[in-house]
Amino acid sequence: LEERLIDKSEYWGWPNGVAVHTRVIKQADLVQLLALHDLFPVDIARQNYDYYEPRCQHGSSLSPAVHAIVAARTGYPGQAYQYFLRSCLIDLLDTNKAYSGGTFIGGIHTASCGASWQIVVFGFAGMKVENRGISFDPVLPKSWKRLYFKILFRGQELQVALEKQSLTVTASTSNSAAVPVSVCSRQETILPGGEHSFSQGGSSA
Repeated sequence: LEERLIDKSEYWGWPNGVAVHTRVIKQADLVQLLALHDLFPVDIARQNYDYYEPRCQHGSSLSPAVHAIVAARTGYPGQAYQYFLRSCLIDLLDTNKAYSGGTFIGGIHTASCGASWQIVVFGFAGMKVENRGISFDPVLPKSWKRLYFKILFRGQELQVALEKQSLTVTASTSNSAAVPVSVCSRQETILPGGEHSFSQGGSSA
């Protein structure tokens, strides 16, 4: 496909890009759908990720981030971390096109910056927002010792600390309600000012 390009910055996608009539896709498409929570079982998500991942050109700056989240959830922590780096370094390494089809698209990729945060929270920490509360199914990157972030869930502030073999959730003393939390299907209710450490919560990636 690259040999067909007239110009290296040429647009690959619809309606007349070089990839339109091939199995190559410009950016995360069905993989983006897989990034939404609880639509498909993990095995179905993995089969689709396995098909589309090697066929993606990543012409969008958001594509690596989406692949990172889905890779983390479907059992590919190494790929997830590589896509995480690719997403974070888009502007520092200038890896995406400044022009696409003659249109200038340079500058800071702010959406990609936000998506990198989502990789950390929804991918590596495996956080899901559910009707009942919050759940985690974490996979800490192999080179990381600890991951720490704060979230606000329905007005209740929580601090999350993920280490190799544990995930600890601490509720702010100013909270007005308890928050149901589950880690790898183990459930606890975190009262205002309370804290609970889930052992073996963070498996090494």
